Amino acid sequence: MAKKQFLQAVGTALPCPRLMRMTGRTLYESANGDIWRLVRDPNTGGPVVEHQPNANSGGRTSLIEIGHFLRAEGNGPQHQALLALIGTLIEG
Repeated sequence: MAKKQFLQAVGTALPCPRLMRMTGRTLYESANGDIWRLVRDPNTGGPVVEHQPNANSGGRTSLIEIGHFLRAEGNGPQHQALLALIGTLIEG
């Protein structure tokens, strides 16, 4: 799947190709092995949340636009970690 195709929808979880490995900042690792990271969108360079499900779930790694992640995904520890990171940008 081409980058352009998987990044066309905004505000939804988007599949992330296996061959593309992005560097980023780990936000949270759950006890069951899910990992959320803040990474750069490979097309725009803007920040997005990458969710890597645990191996046993059979899920696929996806990219989630930050606004959608914070609005629609809930208030879990991964969301609190992103908000805490954002908060560090404005602390004096």
